[in-house]
Amino acid sequence: MGHIQQSIWEHFAIKRRQMYVAGGLIGLFGGLVGSMKHSQHGFVLWALPLGAALGVGAVWLLSLMERLKARIYAKGNPTVAQQALFVIIAFVAVIFVALLIASIGLLI
Repeated sequence: MGHIQQSIWEHFAIKRRQMYVAGGLIGLFGGLVGSMKHSQHGFVLWALPLGAALGVGAVWLLSLMERLKARIYAKGNPTVAQQALFVIIAFVAVIFVALLIASIGLLI
């Protein structure tokens, strides 16, 4: 599964610079695998678009954090407070995404 995800990322994000498409396809693939893994519940069709949306959302979040980091470092050396704020925002964002994925995993 990891090899397929890596291939999708390399083909779309790296070679074609279409990171959101890559994130959507990786999320779609994850939704498909998750639905097949828990087939005792039947094929859960809503897992596919939800997985794609989570993939696009993850790419957006990473892009947002990269822009925030670039903005902080654009004005020279950031202060300790600016660095701490960046770390806190990144941590909260990662926890939020992890909780969202975990709650969706419980539904499937």
